[in-house]
Formats: sequence, structure tokens, C-alpha cells
Amino acid sequence: WVCFVYKQETAINIGLSCGILDEQMDVVLLNESNLEDVEAQIDRTIGRWSALAHIKRTRNSKRKPTTTTSTRRWWSWWRFGRSRRNTAGGGTGNAENEEEEVGNKQACSNGEDDDDGGDSDDPVVTHFGVVVDGATLNYALRPELESKFVIVARMAKTVIACRVSPKQKTEIVELVRRAEPSKVTLAIGDGANDVGMIQAAHIGVGLYGKEGVEAVLASDFATGRFHFLARLLLVHGRWNYKRLSKMVMAVIYKSILWSMMDFYSAFNINFSTAPVVDPLLGGMYNLLMTSLPTLVLAVWDYDVSQDYALMFPELYRKGHLRTSSCYRNYLSWVFAAAWHSCLVYFSARQMFLSFAAVASNGQANGLASFGTLALGLTSFVVHAYLAVFIGSWSCLTIFLWALSTLSYIFLALVFSAPSVSNAVSKELLLVANRMFAQPQFWLVFVIVSTIAALPYHAFRVSKQQRRPSLKHLVQQLMRAGLTRFDVIPPPL
Repeated sequence: WVCFVYKQETAINIGLSCGILDEQMDVVLLNESNLEDVEAQIDRTIGRWSALAHIKRTRNSKRKPTTTTSTRRWWSWWRFGRSRRNTAGGGTGNAENEEEEVGNKQACSNGEDDDDGGDSDDPVVTHFGVVVDGATLNYALRPELESKFVIVARMAKTVIACRVSPKQKTEIVELVRRAEPSKVTLAIGDGANDVGMIQAAHIGVGLYGKEGVEAVLASDFATGRFHFLARLLLVHGRWNYKRLSKMVMAVIYKSILWSMMDFYSAFNINFSTAPVVDPLLGGMYNLLMTSLPTLVLAVWDYDVSQDYALMFPELYRKGHLRTSSCYRNYLSWVFAAAWHSCLVYFSARQMFLSFAAVASNGQANGLASFGTLALGLTSFVVHAYLAVFIGSWSCLTIFLWALSTLSYIFLALVFSAPSVSNAVSKELLLVANRMFAQPQFWLVFVIVSTIAALPYHAFRVSKQQRRPSLKHLVQQLMRAGLTRFDVIPPPL
């Protein structure tokens, strides 16, 4: 949707120069002066486009059926680019490399050469466009014609509105929100006449320009040029969606994991009110021990670099499906927290009953020792499991991850010190010192963390090898240093 204040001819020329209108587009001009004529023209447009769409579907049905899916085509492009890279690095390739390259070229072009499937002399209409002026829009936005105008807008790839007022811009956004309640609308403008449109959309983007800062002040995001909208959506929009989804799921996961400790221990302490871990030491779990992993996921994590996110805009489509914040993903995190809590509690209980009930000096360990052990296992499991979801590691993230992992050891020793335990809880006196002196504890930390993280890591590796998605293939290109045009032949 593009809203102009210019006249119709100027709006069409701008659409052609910007690429939103092209020669293969069937463009309809809606410029009638009364309600009956507007309704008749909309009805004719719906009938014409329905017939053209039927012809297009008929031609597509005559194509030779292909068995390669989109992911397999991307995989063939990846193999083709890799073979080209090897040939370029090692001089002239042998006959097998040349044969593989030819086969990959055929796989890349399979099903993409024949666009019409019929007579090549007939003009091919691939998509539709609408150009409507402000006077006609007054009738099209009326309740009796609103539903038909929405049908035309859904069939069109581009809708250009010219000679529109600020109120009509707002009404267009409100119409789209009513017609598509599940979709997210974005409005971008640079002047005071765009304020209503920006505020009516879900996301408003203002531009710094010569028309003042009214649009910037009313927007959610501000940029300097229209060109930056692609980076705002494809890079920062995708990154932040993935980051926030991981952060929310990680917070829910570690909270459920820690809360289940009291649930399991209630059966062994006769449902008394005695806490498993000292309240002050247990409060450090969310405050210091496991806060940095969620911060890393929310601020510094990314799966595809910004250059490759712009190079492959198809990655942005995954966000429309909301796969990172769906119920299935939420239930998988809840299930992981449930069985990890069971693993941690019963491993700590068995460890305590087998080795830690009595210290090396003959002193009996109580509930404080068991709670400190369970807290340590929970912290190590959280760090090991969340590390699987990190898309990229850097020196900063590795340092923060190691610092957060070792924070449990430091805090346990601090709370076990005589000067602190006498003021906080005398039951914690030298508990960590006695526990860390036994090598069985360190072995349990490693084994339990590995058992918790290894199955999901193996599942992700197997999925990348057997059924790679577009993101996995782009990550392989990024590691190999290949660009889009190294694997996809550029258009002629």
C-alpha cells in the first residue's frame, strides 16, 4: 500500500520507477465520481482478475510436475556453489566435478524456465495492481463497498492511493486491520500528514526529513531514509523476534525447573514448610546465577549475520509463521523443564544418599547440604541446556557464560564462610567447603549436565543433516564464505 498526495499520473510514474509497478502487472485505475460507477468498476475488476487468475492456474497445471521441494532446491544450489568454489580454488576440475556441476545446474533450473506453460506469444500477467484516487476512495471506504474493495486489495500485489487526505490514510490502515485481524500492519511516513496513519498501525516508522519531526515523534522507530526499512525488518526485526522468543522461553524454563524442586522435596519432608535451599541463597538463582544466559540470548545472540539476512530475505518469512513463539515450542520448553527437574532432583537425592550423607571428616550433612547440591545441579543444567540455543559464540558471550556458570561456586563459598553464615544461616557453615572437597560432586555436575543437554543437541544436529531448513543452508554458506550469487545463478 502506497499513499500519495500527488496526482494520478505522478503516482503511476513513481510506482514504475520504484518497481512496485511493472509491465507484467495488470493495473486497474479506479477514478469514478459516484457510488454506482465505483461499485460497477470494482465488480468488473473482480471478474477480470478472477478470469486471469483462472487462466494462470490452468497454465501452471500444464507444467511438467517436479518432485524437488524448495528445501531440496536450496540444497542443490548449495552443492552447486560448493563445487564452483572447489573448482575455482583448484584450477580446472576433473570430469566428475564437471558432471556434478552440470547436474546441479539442471537441478537449480528445474521447473523455473517455463513461466507460462502455454503459447509464448501470449502476454503473461503475473500479478495485479490498483491505482485509486482520493475521490473514489471516499466511496470505496463506505460500509456498502468496503468488503468488495477489500477483495480487490487482497487480489492485488500493489495498491496505490493518490490525492488522499491524512484522514483517508488513517482509514486505509484501519480498514486493513479490520479485514486482516491476524496480520501486523506497518506504516511509514515523513510528514505531519502521516501521523494518523503511523498511530493507527501496529508499528509506526517515522523518517527524519525536511517536513519536520512530527512523524518521528509519533512513531515507534525512526530512520533517516526509506532504504533503512529493509535493514530494520530483515535484520533487526528478525533478530529481536528470535531473541525475545528465546529469552521468554528460557525464563519460563528455568523458573519451572527451579520451582519443581520444592514439589518433589515435599514428598520426602512430609509436606512441611522447610525450604530445600536457604531462602537468601536460593534468591541468588534468578538474580545472579542464571540471569546472564537470558541476557546473552536477548541482546547478543543471532543465528545469521546481518549481511546474509539481507542477502536472503526469504528468512524473514519464517517470522510470519511465528514458529519461535507457538504453542508447540512453548510445550517443548515446558516438557524439557519438567524432565530436567526430575533428573536434577533424583540425581541429587541419590548422590546425597550414596556419598554425601556423611562428610569425609565424619560430620553428618543435613538438608542444607542437599539443597546446595540441588541448586548447583540446577544451575549447571540451565547453562548446559541454554548453550544449545546460542546461534553464535563470541569472546564476550563465552566470557559471560563462563562467569555465570562459575558464579554458583563463588556464591556457595561466600554463603558458607563463617562470617556470612553466622549472620545469614548457621546451617550453611562450611557446607560448600565440605561438598567441593569430594570429587564425586564434580563428576555428578558434569554427568547430569551432559545428560540434560546431549539429547536435544543430537536432535538438532540430526535435523540439520537429514532435513536442513533454509536457515541451516544459509548458515553453511556463511561458514563457507559463499554469497547468494555463488549458489544461485543471477537472472539474465
